[in-house]
Amino acid sequence: EINPASGSKHSNPASLFAEAFRSWSSVLRTSTEVRMLMGTQIALTAAQGGTSLTLMPLLLAADPLNFTSFMIGALVASTATLGIFVAQPLAVFADKYGRRTALGLGTGALAASMAAVPLLGSPALVSGALCCQALGQNLLAPAISALILDAMAKKDPSQMTQAMSLHRSLSDVGMVSGCMAFGALGTQYGFLAGYEASAGVVLVMGLAAFLRIPPAPKLS
Repeated sequence: EINPASGSKHSNPASLFAEAFRSWSSVLRTSTEVRMLMGTQIALTAAQGGTSLTLMPLLLAADPLNFTSFMIGALVASTATLGIFVAQPLAVFADKYGRRTALGLGTGALAASMAAVPLLGSPALVSGALCCQALGQNLLAPAISALILDAMAKKDPSQMTQAMSLHRSLSDVGMVSGCMAFGALGTQYGFLAGYEASAGVVLVMGLAAFLRIPPAPKLS
């Protein structure tokens, strides 16, 4: 086992974490585009945590839907399977028509379907909305990651891995905060408030990032 040299900045765990946070701060200072995309990633995972992981099972089990545990599990498995099959075609779409376009369309599809879920009163319609939500998510999430890498490649390629590390950590921050915040909102004011707030956060942050990112130059 090789230990860091005594007195080096890597021999002290506190210094190691401080160095990591300085690296992340440097990534965020790279450009406004990167900061907006990181914020959109937080909004995306916060909405996922607040709806899919917190409010959705309770909504499906309550009146008038009355899903059983098996039905909820089957629906979640179905949306996950859908994601497996559409991930590659949606990635091809993003590469062909532009990642900025994918960001905008994914934001709109995810926010609209998320907002529709608590308004639909039949199991079939809710299942359809959740499938549309999975489509939007599978279009939006890869577009965010690709756009962050594009921005870092232009500004500072040496920090691309650190940018992905920050992206991953902020995803967890969004998941934790979304579960708590939207779960509390749903508890106090009902499923509708929790879902609409989640959809609103995704829509605002996604559109803000879309408007901030310049269109890709047209090839002659």
